[in-house]
Amino acid sequence: MNGVMNRKLLFVLGPVVALVMFAGTVKMVSVFVSRSEYKEPYRAPAATADATPRAEGLTTEQAEAR
Repeated sequence: MNGVMNRKLLFVLGPVVALVMFAGTVKMVSVFVSRSEYKEPYRAPAATADATPRAEGLTTEQAEAR
């Protein structure tokens, strides 16, 4: 009789344990993926940044060198 009860208990608890293990695996993977995901550093868009024009800088350098 005790063997039959153990089999019934295993039959009921087996799928429950499998679901808990699966949920734990999914949770661990989602945490690892969210932490290791590449995030670009914040910077201002190129259109709003003031860039020194190359041609103007070269002519200024040449004028200073003379």
